[in-house]
Amino acid sequence: MPTPIQLTSDFKKMTTKAILAIFFFVVVYLILIVLAIGLTLLSSYLGIMFITLQVQWITIAVGAGLIVMGLLVLLFLLKFMFKKHVVDRSHLVELTAESDPHLFAFIDSLVKEVGTQFPKKIYLSADVNACVFYDSSFWSMFLPIRKNLQIGLALVNSVSVYEFKAILAHEFGHFSQRSMKIGSYVYNVNQIIYNMLYDNNWYGTLAQKIADVHAIIGFFVMVAAKIIQGIQFILRKVYEVVNLSYMSLSREMEFHADEVAANITGSKPLITSLLRFGLADEAYTNVLNYYDEKFTEAVTTNNIYPQHHFVLGFLGKENGLPLVNHLPMVSLEQLNRYNKSKLVITDQWASHPSTEDRIKRLEQLALEPILEDLRPASAVFSHIEAHQQLLTQKIFANVAYSKPTTELPTQKFATDYAENYRKRRFSAFFNGYFDVQNLLTQLPDAALNPPSSATINELFGAKMIETIHNTMALQYDLATLTQIAEGNTGIKTFDYDGVKYTVNDLAQLLPSLEKELGELKVKVAENDQAIYHSFHHLATQQGQIEQFNAIYQAFLEFDRWSNDSMEVLGKLSGSLDFIQETTPFETIRENLIAVGTIETDFKQHIETLLAFPLLETELSPQMKESFKKYLSKTWVYFTQPSYDDEALNVLFDAIRNFNSAVSSGYFAHKKRVLDFFETLTTAQHN
Repeated sequence: MPTPIQLTSDFKKMTTKAILAIFFFVVVYLILIVLAIGLTLLSSYLGIMFITLQVQWITIAVGAGLIVMGLLVLLFLLKFMFKKHVVDRSHLVELTAESDPHLFAFIDSLVKEVGTQFPKKIYLSADVNACVFYDSSFWSMFLPIRKNLQIGLALVNSVSVYEFKAILAHEFGHFSQRSMKIGSYVYNVNQIIYNMLYDNNWYGTLAQKIADVHAIIGFFVMVAAKIIQGIQFILRKVYEVVNLSYMSLSREMEFHADEVAANITGSKPLITSLLRFGLADEAYTNVLNYYDEKFTEAVTTNNIYPQHHFVLGFLGKENGLPLVNHLPMVSLEQLNRYNKSKLVITDQWASHPSTEDRIKRLEQLALEPILEDLRPASAVFSHIEAHQQLLTQKIFANVAYSKPTTELPTQKFATDYAENYRKRRFSAFFNGYFDVQNLLTQLPDAALNPPSSATINELFGAKMIETIHNTMALQYDLATLTQIAEGNTGIKTFDYDGVKYTVNDLAQLLPSLEKELGELKVKVAENDQAIYHSFHHLATQQGQIEQFNAIYQAFLEFDRWSNDSMEVLGKLSGSLDFIQETTPFETIRENLIAVGTIETDFKQHIETLLAFPLLETELSPQMKESFKKYLSKTWVYFTQPSYDDEALNVLFDAIRNFNSAVSSGYFAHKKRVLDFFETLTTAQHN
């Protein structure tokens, strides 16, 4: 049995605050119930007295209204008890000791090391994830319950055995936390509050039916609604108190679970896995997006995980990361290479500490690795490939293909993915400069300006890249600080560049930061002009100035047109907002007339889009078919009493595909300019 880890004073303090917050909710709720019962009894008494005073239609209506008012308020506070909470676990696969004895033996050994209980159930999910959860219900607040373990196969795919052991040890660290029981209380409190704040469809329908019986009864239903609005205001405030307290505790629980894991495996494996999570998740998302784009071709796979592993390694190489046993090793510097923000604000609503804070705590522990096992984590499973194939089936299960599917071998996927990835990236020649910076759109007179004396290394070097990212970070920081100064965030203190400030200090801080941002923008603008002049000069020297101007003008034309297109798209999308709301028939017809006027302009823009030569190869068959169908006729979106779902789907598909096509077209025109720039430089050096 391992030596119990001492709880920090912060952990104990946050646990106490969370318990007090839950107690606060219980007290507030009981007070509301008592008041509601009192209101119901009083209104019922007055209602009966009113009816018996003189039996007439008006006295019956008033009396019934009074009784209904009290009952509706009481029902509102109790209706959560009639709500069935169903958890969908169809995306999970439950494992047993028979289906994977090796994993169960591995976990059994680990829980003994940690000194905790074996999970009630073990589930596999498809993603990059590992977590502990309860089968939580209203009664779980009062009865002892065991915790379940969920393991994501994409996570297994992304770590070594000893990193996997550290991750599970972290989760079992939660098993040993009695304070996790508080999570069950908070979960159920949230379910109750959510039910009363937002889950009111059947209750609203019932209240409306009662109100429709008679105008006088409707008046009392309206009074009940006003009382309920007041109750909801109180509950929102209670929600903030309960959750802010629990989130603070949750962050301390994460630190504690990290320390449990570090004592089992050492600090290093948890650190390296934490640093790789983001890249592993990006790789998983990229694979899913790849198959989304292959939808019209009905291309699938029987096992997505070898492909995910390939993409993880591929992205590691593309980012210049060292590989250890085929896994990219991400450093903290690499993780934060583009994050130049100097603003630090504690996120009170975060359930987890930041990766940086967790790593800092783990490094302070300085516990040496124990029994390093660099084999892939899949080695601890008995039937990993069968699990992978089953989860892959679940991923594709709800995709409705229009024709028979074709499975893609991993090797073909790897070739196709790498080709598409590089096709959709700007050349490494520019060192990421144009990944975040646009080409110059306000052209200077090149004849009046001499070519820049700056070299390519200076134009696109590390110093200039850092300047761009500093500019972006400062813009973000200024926007956030402006919101704080306007009192929109509730934030009173923050750290900037290692110095603690209060809201009152912003009157002096903001002007100095705005001045700094202005100076950075000037540097970037000067560099953009130098880039244009340099390549314009190269094209002139090499006799390719006509081609230079043609390619650049094509980009500028698309840039201007895309700005206009996004404005039209914004108007059309905004004009359709009413469809999501309950709207009178006459208003719907009036709104659709306005939509039709904007549609005329939108259709013209689609036709222009299809005429751009460069987009012929950029648009997928699915996009072209979507545009063809939308342009084929004038669609009628509403015939009283209902909308035409097919027509609306055609419209919304066209809107979504148009937005995507404009983005693809912009990238293609920009890439053509940059590829031409690179050929000019290559020709100069040959």
